[in-house]
Formats: sequence, structure tokens, C-alpha cells
Amino acid sequence: MVIQDGVLRFVNSKICGITGLSKEELLGNYFANFVSSESNEFIKNIYENVDIRNPPERYEMRIISRAGKIIPVEVSASTIDYEGEPATVAIIRDISERKKIEEALIESEEAYRLLIDNSPLGVFRARVDGHIEIVNESLLELLGSPSSSATMEINLLTFPPLVNTGISGMIKQCIETGIPLITEAPYRSKWRREVYCRLFLTPIKDHSGKVVAIQGMVEDITERKQSRDALMQINEVLSMINKILRHDILNDLAVVSSSIEVYRENKDDKLLENIMNAINKSVKLIKKMRELESLVSSGSSLKPFNIKEIIEEYTKKHTSSEYALKLEGDSTVLADEAFVSVIENIIRNAVVHGRADRVEIAVRDDGEYTEIRIADNGTGVPDELKEEIFEEGFTGNSKGTGLGLYIARKTVERYGGSIRVEDNKPRGAIFILTLKTVSDYSGIRSSLKIPVTDHHSSVSNFSKAEEWKGDDKMIEVETDRKEVEIDLKGLKCPQPILRIHSKVVTLSNGSILKVKADCPTFERDLKIWAEKTGKTVMECVKNDGTYYAKIRI
Repeated sequence: MVIQDGVLRFVNSKICGITGLSKEELLGNYFANFVSSESNEFIKNIYENVDIRNPPERYEMRIISRAGKIIPVEVSASTIDYEGEPATVAIIRDISERKKIEEALIESEEAYRLLIDNSPLGVFRARVDGHIEIVNESLLELLGSPSSSATMEINLLTFPPLVNTGISGMIKQCIETGIPLITEAPYRSKWRREVYCRLFLTPIKDHSGKVVAIQGMVEDITERKQSRDALMQINEVLSMINKILRHDILNDLAVVSSSIEVYRENKDDKLLENIMNAINKSVKLIKKMRELESLVSSGSSLKPFNIKEIIEEYTKKHTSSEYALKLEGDSTVLADEAFVSVIENIIRNAVVHGRADRVEIAVRDDGEYTEIRIADNGTGVPDELKEEIFEEGFTGNSKGTGLGLYIARKTVERYGGSIRVEDNKPRGAIFILTLKTVSDYSGIRSSLKIPVTDHHSSVSNFSKAEEWKGDDKMIEVETDRKEVEIDLKGLKCPQPILRIHSKVVTLSNGSILKVKADCPTFERDLKIWAEKTGKTVMECVKNDGTYYAKIRI
């Protein structure tokens, strides 16, 4: 069509076909009469602002047909000379089908985004160079990033937390092989919270089969893995108990049975002693099994245990002149009720099997970890047996059950600690336990009656985590920041207070610690802790069941 002074001067048959109007009905009328109202701005560009010196510009607008149907069209316009006067020539293309496809794609994309955004799984799509293109809220929470823009700056192939756990290597493998991959791996988020993830990776290929992107789904299976590990531990213990019942106790019962039969015949009193010894041995085994039961049943909740109090309690129960016990130093460690059994087993092992008459316990606390050195002057442990003595059923040349040190090792490992044995000088052995240090908050639930208030004030400024770029210094140089955030949701008291204290000792004076927690007594316990340590709680408000606190160090 040719438009001059806004009036149609020429149209071809294709224009008539698009509009459903004849040439006679179109020519001499204003072009604006056949265009939807929202397209008027485009009309001005077509016949007023077209520059002959520039290439034709393309516009999209909507034309009204004779039947009132709205037809989307693409217009390419340029300036010409028509019958001696300047005019605009416009080439119009019906793009109805293309618009249908685009709308369908938009609907599909919206449905796709809706599905992703509401998925409980973390979902992402990334280029083969590792840069993220799409990410949903679940993955943001898992990564510890406050915004998608910050997350998209993370390179999946070089991001330290992913590299350190091998996840980036798995992503590379999926890209290189073009084969879908399912794997499990640990990941430590920005909040220093370790989660265990199941990762589903799918390569996205072009028409030639080349991998151009990768799509992943990440599922937090931390609780499931913990339950699975606990079940495996229970099965391990039950299997051991079954072995004991089938073997040791069955043998003892056989001794008792045969001794009774012989005693009936010759009335030898020595046989009665054999019977009692066998019975006593079985009783000891049953007590050991009770300790094993404690090993797996009491590990769900760790709490502070004072070492000095444990040793003093032990000495009250085991008053004996057979050996001397000395304690030097003190600390409070994170453990549970089974920890008492650990100390008892190590001391008993030194006295009974090592034939020691002196045991010295030295406790060293470096602020983060506590080292407990239990030294004796007994026979010691040969180098070739230093690892074996902690294995299930190891008895050496003794008549024991082979469970005491095994129980000790399994218990300490459950606390996230370690146990080893070294030579003592000039003779004997030193059992060395390394455990996580915590402060003694035995008075955290004291008689101080501080009510928990329920504020409903806005906490939007605090709840928005500061922009996180995901660089490698975030994990390594966190203690140098003026403001540090820690998410303690899901922890029960006094665990949040203990975590706060552990974080505080690594920060310089003047730092601000921002805390999220949902423990019901968090505000009360926080105030008690602040009074005991001299810290300043600048703010503590509650919103939708979550406390937001700000502490000046």
C-alpha cells in the first residue's frame, strides 16, 4: 500500500485479501480507519517519521477486517515519491499463524515456569560453560543465595562449594558424555549448613545431537539420608547382638548345662564355680548389649556435657584402690548420654586389660575442639593392633567381649569426633578423643523468668539477605565481614544458642551477627545468653513463627 497524507493512495489485491475489503472501499480512506486503536502510534511512525536515508523499519500492529476480526500484521515502511509528492510505501504481512505459535510458546513457557517455581526440588538450567540461565526458589534456598540474579553469577563448574564436593565434576561429566546422570553428594550452603543432595542431570541437545545446555533437579535428602544411616546403624547393632546371642551366650549356656549334668553325678563344688562364671559372663554381655542399644537410640539430640562432671560421677560409682585417677583441665563438649559409656570403656580397658594402676586424663580446649587424652601406665597397645582394637569383636588375648572400644569409636564418630591410640612414655597407652567444644549453658533454663514476646512488626529489611555474589571468598573470609548471617531454623534450644556462641568466638569486636531461628524459647534463651556473655542484642522480633535477631559482638 501507498499512504500519502494519511490516506491510502494505492493497495494491491493481497491487502484486500487480508482486510476483506475491495480496493474501492480502501482507496481514498484514511489508513487509521482500518487499524485498531492501540496501533495509532505505529501509524504515525509509518507515514510521518520514516527516513528515506535509513533502511525500512519493521512494526507490528493489528488491522480490523470487514468482519471485525483483529489481524496481527508486520509492517515494513519506507519513503518514496508518488505522483510527484512524498509518500510512504508499506509492505504488510499477515503474521496470525506466527502469533498463535508465539502465544502457545508463551503459555507453554509460563506453565513451565509455574511448574519450576512451585517445585519442591531445586531446578536450574545452565549453559555448557557453567553459567546458570534459569533457577527456581527452592534452589536459591538450597544455595543460600537471596536472589536469582546473584545465583546466576555462580559458575557451576568453578563455584568452590560445588568443586569441593565433586558436584561440578559430575556436571562436566554429563556435558561431555551427553548421558543423563543421577548422583548423591553433600553440599555446604552459605549458611554453613551441610545438606545432602540427590542430583538429577539431563543434557539438552540441539538437532545435531550436540549438548548445548544442561538441566538439573536438586533434591534435599538430608533427613532421608540421616534416617537411612540411622537404620543402617541399628541393623549393624542388631546383627552384632544376634551374633552374641547365637555364639557367646549360647556357648555359656552350654557350659552351664553340661556342668549341671556332671554336678548331679559327682557333686563337685568346682562345677558350681564354673556355672557362676559362665552366668556372670553372660550378664556382662547383656549389659554390653544395653550399651549398644544406647549407642543407636540416644544419638538424635546432642547437648553440652561437662567432662569434669562426668569424671567426678564416674569416680563416685567406681571407688577402688586398684588404680589412681587424676584429671587435669576441663571443657564442655557436644555429646549425649552414651558419652559416659565411652569414658568408662576406655578406663576399664586400661585397668582390666592393660593392667594399669594409674590413669591420668588431660583436657585441652582450643575454643573450637576439645582434646581428651586418657593416659595409663599399663601394658600398652602394639603398633600392629592400634587400628584393630576399635573393630567389632576384637579381644586380643583377653577374655573380654571385644565390644567396649568398638562402642567408644562408634559413639565418638557419631558426635562428629575422632578417637585414636598412641604410646605412652615410658609405658602404657594414651587414648586421644577429639570432640567439638561448646560452652557450658547448664543455666540456660534457669529461674530467670523472661517472657517470650510475640511481635508482628515488619522485618523485611532484615529478612532480605544482603547481595551474595557467590564468589569463593564468601566461604573462606566470612569472619572478616562486618555483618554475618546464620540460619538456625529447625534447631531446638539450647542448640541455637550454642551455634551462636560458636560463631561469635570467630568474629571481631564490632561485628553484627544476624540470626534466624524458630525455636519456641529462642528469645528468652538469647537474652539469658547475652546476660552471661555481655553481648548486646540489638533486635529480636518474631514474624510468622520465625525469630529475627541482630547481635552486636
